[in-house]
Amino acid sequence: MPTIVLDPPSKSKDKTEQNQTSSSSTADNNNDDDEDHVTSAIRKTGCYPFHEKLQECYIEKKDWRKCTQEMLEFRSCMQKIQRTTNPSTPSSSSSSKQ
Repeated sequence: MPTIVLDPPSKSKDKTEQNQTSSSSTADNNNDDDEDHVTSAIRKTGCYPFHEKLQECYIEKKDWRKCTQEMLEFRSCMQKIQRTTNPSTPSSSSSSKQ
Protein backbone atom coordinates (compact mmCIF):
# COMPACT_ATOMS: atom_id res chain seq x y z
CA MET A 1 0.00 0.00 0.00
CA PRO A 2 1.35 3.50 -0.79
CA THR A 3 2.32 5.75 2.07
CA ILE A 4 0.53 9.09 2.28
CA VAL A 5 2.44 11.90 3.92
CA LEU A 6 0.38 14.74 5.36
CA ASP A 7 1.76 18.15 6.18
CA PRO A 8 1.39 19.18 9.79
CA PRO A 9 -1.36 21.78 10.30
CA SER A 10 1.09 24.59 11.02
CA LYS A 11 2.81 24.18 7.65
CA SER A 12 -0.49 24.05 5.82
CA LYS A 13 -1.61 27.26 7.52
CA ASP A 14 1.69 28.96 6.65
CA LYS A 15 1.25 28.08 2.98
CA THR A 16 -2.27 29.50 2.97
CA GLU A 17 -1.05 32.74 4.57
CA GLN A 18 1.80 32.96 2.06
CA ASN A 19 -0.63 32.52 -0.83
CA GLN A 20 -2.91 35.24 0.56
CA THR A 21 0.04 37.59 1.08
CA SER A 22 1.31 36.84 -2.40
CA SER A 23 -2.13 37.53 -3.91
CA SER A 24 -2.52 40.84 -2.10
CA SER A 25 0.92 42.04 -3.12
CA THR A 26 0.12 41.13 -6.74
CA ALA A 27 -3.05 43.20 -6.50
CA ASP A 28 -1.03 46.09 -5.06
CA ASN A 29 1.41 45.84 -7.96
CA ASN A 30 -1.49 45.93 -10.43
CA ASN A 31 -2.80 49.10 -8.78
CA ASP A 32 0.67 50.64 -9.00
CA ASP A 33 0.83 49.69 -12.67
CA ASP A 34 -2.55 51.35 -13.28
CA GLU A 35 -1.45 54.51 -11.51
CA ASP A 36 1.80 54.55 -13.44
CA HIS A 37 -0.12 54.14 -16.69
CA VAL A 38 -2.45 57.04 -15.88
CA THR A 39 0.39 59.26 -14.68
CA SER A 40 2.41 58.38 -17.77
CA ALA A 41 -0.50 59.26 -20.06
CA ILE A 42 -1.02 62.63 -18.31
CA ARG A 43 2.70 63.40 -18.48
CA LYS A 44 2.67 62.80 -22.26
CA THR A 45 -0.01 65.48 -22.69
CA GLY A 46 2.08 68.14 -20.97
CA CYS A 47 -0.71 68.78 -18.47
CA TYR A 48 0.99 67.02 -15.58
CA PRO A 49 1.86 70.24 -13.68
CA PHE A 50 -1.86 71.12 -13.62
CA HIS A 51 -2.74 67.60 -12.50
CA GLU A 52 -0.15 67.82 -9.75
CA LYS A 53 -1.53 71.16 -8.53
CA LEU A 54 -5.02 69.66 -8.46
CA GLN A 55 -3.83 66.66 -6.46
CA GLU A 56 -1.96 68.88 -4.00
CA CYS A 57 -5.05 71.05 -3.54
CA TYR A 58 -7.19 68.02 -2.78
CA ILE A 59 -4.64 66.65 -0.31
CA GLU A 60 -4.54 70.00 1.47
CA LYS A 61 -8.27 70.80 1.49
CA LYS A 62 -9.80 67.28 1.44
CA ASP A 63 -12.66 68.55 -0.73
CA TRP A 64 -12.74 68.67 -4.54
CA ARG A 65 -15.25 71.55 -4.43
CA LYS A 66 -12.56 73.77 -2.91
CA CYS A 67 -10.23 73.09 -5.86
CA THR A 68 -12.37 74.48 -8.67
CA GLN A 69 -9.66 76.78 -10.04
CA GLU A 70 -7.14 73.93 -10.24
CA MET A 71 -9.78 71.69 -11.83
CA LEU A 72 -10.59 74.32 -14.46
CA GLU A 73 -6.91 74.77 -15.32
CA PHE A 74 -6.35 71.02 -15.67
CA ARG A 75 -9.53 70.60 -17.73
CA SER A 76 -8.58 73.48 -19.99
CA CYS A 77 -5.15 71.99 -20.63
CA MET A 78 -6.60 68.56 -21.41
CA GLN A 79 -9.22 70.06 -23.74
CA LYS A 80 -6.51 71.93 -25.66
CA ILE A 81 -4.61 68.69 -26.10
CA GLN A 82 -7.76 66.89 -27.19
CA ARG A 83 -8.54 69.58 -29.79
CA THR A 84 -5.03 69.42 -31.24
CA THR A 85 -4.99 65.62 -31.42
CA ASN A 86 -8.56 65.31 -32.79
CA PRO A 87 -9.19 68.52 -34.78
CA SER A 88 -11.93 66.98 -36.95
CA THR A 89 -14.21 66.08 -34.03
CA PRO A 90 -16.47 68.84 -32.71
CA SER A 91 -15.82 70.00 -29.17
CA SER A 92 -18.38 68.56 -26.76
CA SER A 93 -17.83 71.38 -24.29
CA SER A 94 -19.06 74.07 -26.70
CA SER A 95 -22.28 72.18 -27.51
CA SER A 96 -23.02 71.49 -23.84
CA LYS A 97 -22.79 75.18 -22.92
CA GLN A 98 -25.57 76.17 -25.36
